[in-house]
Amino acid sequence: PHVVKVLEKVIPKFDRVIEIGTGRGAFSFWISQTKREDADFYTYDISGDRFEFQDAKLNFTVADCFESDAIAAIQTLIQEPSKRVLLMCDGGNKEREMNVFSKFLKPNDVAMCHDYSESALDYNKHKAEHQWPTNSESHLKNLELAGMSKFEEHYHELKNVFWGAFVKN
Repeated sequence: PHVVKVLEKVIPKFDRVIEIGTGRGAFSFWISQTKREDADFYTYDISGDRFEFQDAKLNFTVADCFESDAIAAIQTLIQEPSKRVLLMCDGGNKEREMNVFSKFLKPNDVAMCHDYSESALDYNKHKAEHQWPTNSESHLKNLELAGMSKFEEHYHELKNVFWGAFVKN
């Protein structure tokens, strides 16, 4: 529940939100309802087997985000000049998703990765506070952040709810 309060402040700042890792689609549906009305939302997952929101009219694509066609499609969405993009990496390989797609970001675009750990000590502290059941899947030391810096406006509050956030300089 803590992440909702933070993301309600973050998501409306963007013209386009791209999510990798749709899963059942509940979080995707929430994002689609939280974004600005004039903003775009796209979500990708390697499988549609668990997707439960067919009637929600989400821009849902079943694709392996690491295959060349999907990379090209996501790159095109990111690089549209008139759109400030929020990229949310929450698929099966969050670090790789960040490392592949953050290279396409424009200045002032933001990339985020879930189950984020700045350090093991920090993650375990927040894990205990929130009774979070999973271990970290994305680690600061493994992210290739050339040309990016912490999204200081919301970095600490996002980190406290297991999201790393970085802005393209």
